[in-house]
Amino acid sequence: MFILVIPIALYLAIFFLIVSAMILVPFFAVRGVVRGMRRLANRAEPTMRLRDRLEEIVDPFPTTDEFKVAHQKKLVAACGGKAPLPDVLDCLITTAGTLYQAQGLDPLMPVSPNSFDPITEGRYRDELIAGLKTAQDAPRILSAIHGALIAGYVELVRKLPSSSLAPPSPREVQRKFGSDSTILESAGRAGSAVGKPKV
Repeated sequence: MFILVIPIALYLAIFFLIVSAMILVPFFAVRGVVRGMRRLANRAEPTMRLRDRLEEIVDPFPTTDEFKVAHQKKLVAACGGKAPLPDVLDCLITTAGTLYQAQGLDPLMPVSPNSFDPITEGRYRDELIAGLKTAQDAPRILSAIHGALIAGYVELVRKLPSSSLAPPSPREVQRKFGSDSTILESAGRAGSAVGKPKV
């Protein structure tokens, strides 16, 4: 009787192992495939590929000089004919260009480091990723910069004394008041007076 019990126990153990293998082997195989797919999907994009993607975006932001030209036009238009004198206007535009350049938008591409140790490469990758996100939102960012600067400048120009404002051109006077020669002559004399340097 004892001799018969041993083979039965052995058969049961073998049967248990076979059933366990039929269940566990496919489970672990599928689990390994899923983990491998996740690792491939979450694998960091190579640094040089990030750089190439940023280089493929053609001029998302204007140069500082282009920004200053566009900003001057927007500012003069926003002032409603009460533009400041050329020296004052040049100071405002130069300040706007400096603030624009300080945002790191010209150029948007970060400088490539000389060595790619892990820390330096990590920082460089962060700058590339930030540049890609910024380039995608370039129109909104540029509009926000122009809007914020012009809002402050218009308020500043509004509070400037008349001696710091450029006289209206005869064309602007004619557009506002018609072709009255008396008004045009008065505007011309006012412009000459403002334009004379103080002795």
